[in-house]
Formats: sequence, C-alpha cells, structure tokens
Amino acid sequence: MKQLKNEVKKSKQIEKKVKSFAEIDIKWWVASIIFLLLTAIFFGEHLFGKAYFWEDFAEYVYPVQTFAAREFANGNIPFWNPFSFVGSPFIADIQVGFFYPLNRLLSLFVSGDGTLPVAALQFSLIIHFFIAQISMYFAAKHFKISPIGSIISAISFAFSFLLVCHVIHPMIVIHLSWFPLVLMFLSKGMKEANPRCGIISGLLLGMIMLAGHPQMTLYIALFLGLFFLWNLIADIKKGALKELPIVKYLVASLIPFVIALGLF
Repeated sequence: MKQLKNEVKKSKQIEKKVKSFAEIDIKWWVASIIFLLLTAIFFGEHLFGKAYFWEDFAEYVYPVQTFAAREFANGNIPFWNPFSFVGSPFIADIQVGFFYPLNRLLSLFVSGDGTLPVAALQFSLIIHFFIAQISMYFAAKHFKISPIGSIISAISFAFSFLLVCHVIHPMIVIHLSWFPLVLMFLSKGMKEANPRCGIISGLLLGMIMLAGHPQMTLYIALFLGLFFLWNLIADIKKGALKELPIVKYLVASLIPFVIALGLF
C-alpha cells in the first residue's frame, strides 16, 4: 500500500513537471525562428541548388509560372498562351493562379532573357511551409493549446504527409498553409461577434482561392461551412447568443464566404 502511494505521488510530480513545461510562455518570434530553421534544414538541398522538385512542378508549374512572370514583368496580362497547342486561354486556366499575390512577386526575379530562375519558384513554394507553421501556431493558441503544444502542432502540420507529398502541387500547399488562419479568424469572429475578424478571414480565403485548386477550395469551404453550423447550434444550445449581438454574430460568420467569393 505504501509503495502504491509512493508511485501515485511520483506520477503526480511527473505530471506537474510536464504540465509546467507545456505551459512555458514562448514568444511568437522565438517560435518563428524555430520554424524558419526547421524549414531551412528540411529543404536545405533545394535552397542550395542540390535538389529540385519533380513531376508536375517541372512539367507544368515551372513553365506556366515562367510565362506568367515574364509577361507581367513586361507589363502584360497574359490572357492568351500562344505556346500551348495552337494557342489556348491562359488566365482562364484556374490552375495558373495568376492573381495570387505571391505568384506575382515572381516577376521581380525574371532575368534579362525572360527566364525565371528555378530557385526563385522553389523558394516561393518553400516559404509556404514556414507560413503553414506560423499559421497553425497562432490557430492552435487561439484554440487554447499550450505554447509547446502549439509549436508541436505547427511543425507536425507543416511537415505532415499531406503537405510534403503535395510539394509538387504548389496550389494545394498554398491553400493548406493559410487555412489555419482562415479558420482562426472565422472562429474569433463568431466568438466575439466581431465582423472585422470575419473580413480578415474572407480576405485570406479569397486569396487562397486565387491560387487555383478548385478541389481544395471546395473541401475548405465545406469544412468552414460545417464549422459554422456546428458552432451556431452549440451556441444556441448554450444560450451564448443571448450575450452577443446577433446581427454582428451572423455578419462575422457569413461575411467570410461573401468576401471570398467576391474577391475570387
């Protein structure tokens, strides 16, 4: 009996130490440095030109983004691609993601002969793995995860099977890297009945829709819609809506979808 009490005491002490460790306050900029270093280590060979992404990245993404970057650098909006078949619509191809802001920054790296360095496009994709960690970190903290737990969540998410195996599909990586922030601002808008958060969520959602991947857009929209309905029912059952201005609550909940669709 005495031995059992000692074991229980030891387990409680260990639990207390683990809990205190998990609740250590880590500044966001410290977490950012950790995420930046891990991203650099994971993609070290790509950053130093010793490895390259393959398949769709080389066969579709690089040629398309090179043409888009070159045309935009020359002050043109490429409605038409004369190099595909006997010519084909270009901007109308949603996979191009011409209006996604970070894609347009690629035009700054076009060389004098109209070539986009592979390193620039690879770096643009790799930076989204850093964005994914930052995005998940703040989302996890919003959902009351401990600082250490938030860091673990962020790293696990960014280097998960889903993102890493889709590294040759930048459109998917872009959608997923910003998604936790979209969800966080939607949740924050609903909890606080704050339309400003809803607007931010909508702007982010519209931005990732511009990256061009209709399947991922559909999955994210369905998830957000179900998230809204689930929380609406839960808030009604708990009576939380009695304490919140109902109009602002609904605006904050629904305006992300309206803004995203309008922006897209």
